[in-house]
Amino acid sequence: MESMRLYPPAYGIGREAARSTEVAGHPVPAGGIVIMPTWVVQRDARWFDEPEAFRPERWAHDAMRRLPRFAYFPFGGGPRQCIGNTFATMEATLVLAAIARRFRLALMPGQRVTPTPYVTLRPEPGIRVRLEGR
Repeated sequence: MESMRLYPPAYGIGREAARSTEVAGHPVPAGGIVIMPTWVVQRDARWFDEPEAFRPERWAHDAMRRLPRFAYFPFGGGPRQCIGNTFATMEATLVLAAIARRFRLALMPGQRVTPTPYVTLRPEPGIRVRLEGR
């Protein structure tokens, strides 16, 4: 959850307004596009202490229930939430567990991981690691 908070696959999610409305005091006409910046919202100090820090323990003790709705939405939300949400989370957990069981990973010296927004957020130019058997 913490990795997905800091590096959501969809760094921004757009929606088209079906009818005229208002969002946070701003008029949105029918057909207008609204972008929800996942990257920004999930790093908001109103919802997360030390928002730039990687702290997996922040999710202990049912922290998700204490957050406002959509303070954490790496896969979107509501009726348009990514259909692959559950599968992607399960798949990532299983793959990482299988790798971590057999290897230690060490970031190669001099590596700088830069998240780059394409259709999804990706590390540019990639991530080079050294695998050491356990």
